[in-house]
Amino acid sequence: MLDGCFCIFAEAKTQYYSVRDSWQFSNEVKNLYKRVEKSGGFENNVSYERSVKIVKSLSTIAEVALARSQNWQKYCLRHGDFLSFQLNGVFHSAEESVIQTLKLFNLSFYQGKDVSSSVQKAEASDLVTGSNRSGSQSVDSKKKKKGEDGHDSGLEKSYVDMEGVVDIFSAKGGDFLRQFIDFFLLESVRTEAKSVIYGLWHHGKYSLKETLLAALLQKVRYLPVYGQNIVEYTELVSLLLGKSPENNSKQAINELVDRCLNPEVIRCIF
Repeated sequence: MLDGCFCIFAEAKTQYYSVRDSWQFSNEVKNLYKRVEKSGGFENNVSYERSVKIVKSLSTIAEVALARSQNWQKYCLRHGDFLSFQLNGVFHSAEESVIQTLKLFNLSFYQGKDVSSSVQKAEASDLVTGSNRSGSQSVDSKKKKKGEDGHDSGLEKSYVDMEGVVDIFSAKGGDFLRQFIDFFLLESVRTEAKSVIYGLWHHGKYSLKETLLAALLQKVRYLPVYGQNIVEYTELVSLLLGKSPENNSKQAINELVDRCLNPEVIRCIF
């Protein structure tokens, strides 16, 4: 009987946070749309006051999304237009907005397992709290602090399949992906960008993986120009090529690499 009561209580609590989080996401997203619209779009200069409000809305969403990542992922699946809106704007935003937006992308495509994903979510937490962004804290240590407030449980699957919205990054023939790599992976927000791309790889279809890997390999010839900035790039490529999904074989990864090493990519490398 006690077990039954506990299950009922747990389900009620989960439902409560699901409804509350969805309401909070909708409210803050509405505020973001309104503030960007009043500024005339992302391409126009945003006043300092409005910029602060935009960052505040992004940070509020981030805090809730970090606490219960599944609720945020479910919201994104229902409102894929918001991710498209953010992707279109991230290339024109101020640095602080970019960091928060990349953190939201990171949580949107969070895949909740192995060492790399633990670093991924820990880095997202650091962005919200303003603490050291080294990613050295593990998700497990954070979950020990998550008690009766509806946060993720380490005993449950901590992510949602995001294949339904991940293709927004492969739009325009992969231009968004290439631009994302140029703007972020090899520039000032490399750690955050690496986490986002790792999540895209996990959730994406074979076609997106092919587009993504080809875009990364096309940058090889330019790497010397970036100096020490290539650390995250090389770590990411090594991680992607070394990660073989449970339902896939190493042969499939090798076939993917062979497909990506087309004449255009080979010319870029040599």
